[in-house]
Order: sequence, then C-alpha cells, then structure tokens
Amino acid sequence: MFIKKYPSSLSDRFLNEVTSLPVHSITSIDVVPIPKDMTTKVLQKKYLGIEADIIKQQRVRNRNNDFSTEISYAKRTEKKEIESIMDDVRENDQCLFYVAVTIIIVAESMEELNSITETVETIGKRNLVVIDTHYLKQREALNTALPIGVRQVHTMRTMLTQSLAVFLPFNVQEISDDGGFYYGINQISKNVNIANRKKLLNGNGFVFGVPGSGKSFFFKQEMGQVFLNSNDDVIIIDPMNEYLDTALYKLYNTNIHEKIAEGLGYAEDDTSEFVTGADVETFESYVTDDVMSYNDNKKQVEKEVSGRYADTWMIYG
Repeated sequence: MFIKKYPSSLSDRFLNEVTSLPVHSITSIDVVPIPKDMTTKVLQKKYLGIEADIIKQQRVRNRNNDFSTEISYAKRTEKKEIESIMDDVRENDQCLFYVAVTIIIVAESMEELNSITETVETIGKRNLVVIDTHYLKQREALNTALPIGVRQVHTMRTMLTQSLAVFLPFNVQEISDDGGFYYGINQISKNVNIANRKKLLNGNGFVFGVPGSGKSFFFKQEMGQVFLNSNDDVIIIDPMNEYLDTALYKLYNTNIHEKIAEGLGYAEDDTSEFVTGADVETFESYVTDDVMSYNDNKKQVEKEVSGRYADTWMIYG
C-alpha cells in the first residue's frame, strides 16, 4: 500500500495510528532532498505553467465573447498555493523533498489481509489521506520498503520541510536513566520519568510553583528516594521549620535497621529467606518503640530547637 493523495494539513498522529495497529507491518518513508537551486527552478517552472494556463483560459473566453476577467477557482487556488510555497522557500528557508510512504502488511490469510487493509484505509479516510494498493507490484513494493536501498515503485511527491515533519515516527522523548529517581509522568507517552541528575554537566535544580502546588511534597519525595536508594547526605536549610518532621524522623530512625538486625541476630552476610514468629514480634517491638519514642519526644525537641535556633537556619544531616 502507499499514500496516493495528501490533504492540505495532516496531524502528526496519523503515522502513529498506522504503526500502532496490532499487526505485522512495515512502514517505509523514502525521502530524497532536492538541491536549493533545483528547488527554485522547479517552482518557477510550475509557476510559469500555471500562468500559461491562465492566459490560455482567458484567450478561450475572449474567443467566445466572454470578456470576464475572473479566472477559474482551480487556477486561482493553484497559483495561491505555489506562491505560498515560493515565499516559504525564500523567506523561511524551507527545503523541498521527494517523499514516498510505503506500507507493507503481512497476514496469515486473505480474509485477515483484507480486514487489515480496510482498517488502514479507514484510518487514512479519517485523516483525509487516500491510501491505495500496489496492484500487480507487490514484489517491487516490498523491495522498495526493505532497507536495501532500491526504489522499484515510483509514488513520490514533493513536500516542504514543515510538511515532512509530520512523518517523524517518534514524537516524544523518554527519560530513563540508570540509578535515577522518579520525576513525574511524561504528559505525552504517560510513562514515568526516571532521571539521574548526577549524569548532567550541572546537576543543580530549582523548583518553582505557586503556593499549594506541591513544592514541599516534591522535595520530601526526592529526599525519601535519596535516603532509600543512595548513600548521599541530605542537608536541609529551613528557616520556616517546614521540614522539621522530616529531619526528626530521620534523626530517630537512622539506626533502626541496625537495631532490628542486631535484635534478630542476623549477620551482614546472612541470606536466610525464612522469618519466624519470634522474629516478627521482635521487629514489631522495635518499630513500636521507635514510633512511640518519636511521638513522645517530638514536642519537646521542637521546643528545644525553636528556642535554640529561633533566629538562625536549622541544618539537619
């Protein structure tokens, strides 16, 4: 199959719809750039051809005693389009390309092939694209679609740079770094963003937002990931005491893992996969004692910290 006719405007979702079908298919985009000087010559030749057609049309009308100065709508549209293309090439540095889109569909039966073909044609009609079939040229079309550098079917048409951009198959960039942290959802692909700022040339960052937009929650979320997944130190400079709970929780729970391991009698190289009921009770006792200690001493520590550092910044590590 190939794209026979294109609309005046096409969404970049069209190719994504075609390639996302759950079928075995090959989509080939053949692009041949046209040199700048040849582009100008081709456009000028096309423009002169349209002007000649307009003059011929006027002569025919004059011969029939129709002295109207209006030209036909089709010729007016062609002239306006070619003038717009020439302006883009001259002013916006657009380039001209020969483009051909070939779609190969593989099916196990003729019924399945016809069904898939109808689906692809329906997608094309929904986007005002005419998709036709290579009758009696299946082998040549397959050779053209394969990455072997041959062109055995001639279905190319001219496109400008801006029009060709809609056929880029990748319209989103994913972020997935090794050892990275969670930084939200990609709004286009709906996949998570996992980034490692240590791999950047400058890993500094700022978080801006209106009040109530979640800046503090974002910071606490990233600090939690640092605590759990790295050995980095976290320093909080907090003159407004917004992160006091975070600092106190870290203060009271720094050695909880060491306490639990010591209480359960595990060695550092112990790889046991079995936990007894006594182990669970011991673990619960340590967690309960830790939470009770945190709650009982929180207010007292807040008073001491507030009194001691009322006029200074608090730093917790």
